[in-house]
Amino acid sequence: MERFWSFLLTKSLPADSLSGLRFSLFGFGDSSYRKYNVMARMLYQRLQQLGAASFHERGLGDDRAEGGYNLALTKWKKSFFESLALRFNLKQPANLCYSGLQNPPKPVYSVQLLSGNGQPGPGSLPALDSPHAVLSKVHGKPVLQTTVRENRRITAEDHFQDVREIVIDKPESQQFAPGAVCTIYPSNSAAVVSSLLSYFSLKPEDRLELTLADGSKFLTTTADHLFNHVLDLSSAPKFFFFKLLSFYTELQVYKEKIEEMGRGRSLQSSKTTSPTRSERGERSTRSSSTSKASACRSTSWSASWASSSRATTRSPAPARRTLR
Repeated sequence: MERFWSFLLTKSLPADSLSGLRFSLFGFGDSSYRKYNVMARMLYQRLQQLGAASFHERGLGDDRAEGGYNLALTKWKKSFFESLALRFNLKQPANLCYSGLQNPPKPVYSVQLLSGNGQPGPGSLPALDSPHAVLSKVHGKPVLQTTVRENRRITAEDHFQDVREIVIDKPESQQFAPGAVCTIYPSNSAAVVSSLLSYFSLKPEDRLELTLADGSKFLTTTADHLFNHVLDLSSAPKFFFFKLLSFYTELQVYKEKIEEMGRGRSLQSSKTTSPTRSERGERSTRSSSTSKASACRSTSWSASWASSSRATTRSPAPARRTLR
């Protein structure tokens, strides 16, 4: 990004350097900062200075707005794909997720109960994938397990951000290069996992097999491991989640309300909105005394390791799976 921006600012570039470019952009920002969305504004202006033409209005998301930046992003995406279809003479908008999905999409996975609830016992079942193999398949990269040896706060107790230095054991035979990145995948809370197991009438040791749409086996694991370490059960749901949920709701009064939430309305509940940056700071400060008490306990984590020669390289965010 730094090299790209330095190139765009080169004074010797002709004013028509990007005359053949048609573009649009959406910026993510926080209006509590003095220079709100400054990079999106500067990039938009510079592209136009070099002859590029915007075919759709610029979008700016504010993390402090009601619903965070997601509400503005959802509205912008819908009009963006409509403009895209019009600009390039497409028969329909390129992304049905934001232009009106008419039917539920085909499931990515099918789930089969292999043991429990009258199914055969473990002796006649295929072997379980190891916990590391399961996470490696889900995240598309080698996932190893290590131990947190030290978890120390390095910001002042009265600072709104809780920044920590974490010391972990180096997995055996694992080599690292400068710029290597460690991504930590935390487990779901025991209470949430227990509630979900109860809802599906499953025992923690019950075996589940996930199969891809083409019929190939994806993984075999226990319900406990799937709900604890694979599924994301605590993130704030996105608008598209409510759109999908509406297809599986039979009561019309609920269906209409869920569809309304899928359009980005009626998001007053804190369960459907993410906290702003300042709110996150306040929460971390209030919880510092609690987290400090448990910070030094050795904790088992699942971590993926990615080596890179550039310190700015980041691993992609963990994939999120939904079990139906």
